[in-house]
Amino acid sequence: MEPPAPNPTRKLAAENERLRFRIEALERLAAESRQAEEEQREIEEHSHRVAEERRRREADVLARITTDINASLNLDTVLKRVADGARELCGSDIVGIALRESGSEAMVFRYWSGVHGVNIASLRVGEGTGLAAQVLRTRRAVRTGRYASDPRIGRDYADLADRETITALMAVPMILGAQVEGIVYLGNQTARPFTEADETSVQRL
Repeated sequence: MEPPAPNPTRKLAAENERLRFRIEALERLAAESRQAEEEQREIEEHSHRVAEERRRREADVLARITTDINASLNLDTVLKRVADGARELCGSDIVGIALRESGSEAMVFRYWSGVHGVNIASLRVGEGTGLAAQVLRTRRAVRTGRYASDPRIGRDYADLADRETITALMAVPMILGAQVEGIVYLGNQTARPFTEADETSVQRL
């Protein structure tokens, strides 16, 4: 007895079903690809808007600082304007500026805003293993998002950081010629790390 011949209608239906599954899978992949492209485009557009807004704010702050410097050559006034501008651009809780002490590698704070329990007149930085020492050694900005636990940073100023509840800290050099003549400090009292964009903004001031 011969086996029954294959049913061509059933075979065609099965092939159509496999084809439908493949088409649906391709359509899902295409839809996911379009969605990913749209999301990437939105991210890029948002990043562009944020960058443009930051450049506009930088230009505004720099223009105000320039106007103030032209109006007053008093060093303390100039330092305050630069520090306040850096704080505004980075949205930091704390800002300070230390200048090189004459005939020394140490830096002495001339301006600091946002701290409450520190006598900055007696505070000198630059020696040891703190951020200032690294800035002086490398002539580059240093950032940390976890000051208390960052293995790159010693405990020289841990008590100060604890009292002021400083979590994130950034130190940016003020370079004149080949020498670091000052350091701009910015600190946050919550876990808000500073970014490369923050660093660039402060350097432009």
